[in-house]
Amino acid sequence: MIRKKILFVTRSLTRGGGEAKSTINIINNLNKDKYDIYILELERGTKKIDICRNITFLAPIINPKDTNHTKLHKYLKNTRLIIDDFYNDYDCVIACNRGSTSLFASFIPSVKKIVWVRGTIKYYNYKQTEDIKLYEKLKKQFNKQNEIFYKYDKVVLVSDSLYEDFIKIFNEHKNKAVKIYNSVDPDEIIEKSLEKIDINLPDTNNLIVNVGRLKEVKNQKLLIDVMKIVVDKVKDAVLLIIGEGTLYAELQEYITFNQLDNHVKLLGFYDNPYSIIKYGKIFCLSSISEGFCLSLSEACILNLPFVSTDVGGAKEILDTALCGVITNGEKKDFAYKMIALLTNDNIYNIYKKNCEIASKRFSVKDLGQQVEKLIDSLFEKEGDNENC
Repeated sequence: MIRKKILFVTRSLTRGGGEAKSTINIINNLNKDKYDIYILELERGTKKIDICRNITFLAPIINPKDTNHTKLHKYLKNTRLIIDDFYNDYDCVIACNRGSTSLFASFIPSVKKIVWVRGTIKYYNYKQTEDIKLYEKLKKQFNKQNEIFYKYDKVVLVSDSLYEDFIKIFNEHKNKAVKIYNSVDPDEIIEKSLEKIDINLPDTNNLIVNVGRLKEVKNQKLLIDVMKIVVDKVKDAVLLIIGEGTLYAELQEYITFNQLDNHVKLLGFYDNPYSIIKYGKIFCLSSISEGFCLSLSEACILNLPFVSTDVGGAKEILDTALCGVITNGEKKDFAYKMIALLTNDNIYNIYKKNCEIASKRFSVKDLGQQVEKLIDSLFEKEGDNENC
């Protein structure tokens, strides 16, 4: 068997986040006898990653100590440099997300190319707005990404909603669209959840957990507003927010302003959040948008029913088993659904039992086979070995 050379181009595996988790799950579950794996990070971070196979890391474009993105901008301005510097007879280049990652990867010579789309693409639908300036801005972004998609053989969408949006917005590429759900590794999550934690958790039976970067799209400010309502009914409710980001100081100030210091805790980033999550009673997701939220699947594995905004992943999980509820995004609706789960033991126990059923649908056990099938399908018809 001739091994194929696969290059994954990602914004970063070592800075954490959903893209990193998903990509690592794919790499770990690909057949070790069929592929030689190479990884190019546009930005190198400092976080540890768990990759259980031999891989080759290329030198990153941006190192952790770099204070600007000059080198990346240089490559994107003169794309001939990408062609010259990264030529290596790759059989397949996989861009791990749209945007600048897909742009950079599109210029690396390879026989075939695949791009993953993980985040919302609704804003590319420029025809929806009546604002002339916004229309022109979004149309420009659409045209740029649309041109990039022409350079790829397949476009992978990680949720039903993303797939539907792609067919609608980028209709001329609909024949390239493939649906492969984001997946998680139940065994790894359960194993990590057994590790000891180095913090003292609040003494309560109504512990609520949220995990995500502290940034606008994750919308943790909504959860703080929701907690003002929840604690009136559930006096000992405590929300733990696990994650780091630019909004840390602003959110902490908002917590204090609302006199919720005893009910909302910002824990910062943890390499292993699962040993904390497992102590939660429910999981809450407040994101404005998600491609397919891995943290909901992870919560189900640890038997936490969830309350979530209507984002990618939530409906797919609930289609499998009733283990949570979706809110309309308003703080009162969010709060009342949280209170119902925290106070109604019958509903809570049903949802908790269903978590086990839901967690099995998005397991990595099938992920490797799905991605292998996709890669191999690109070489079945033509069997050519000429770089494009």
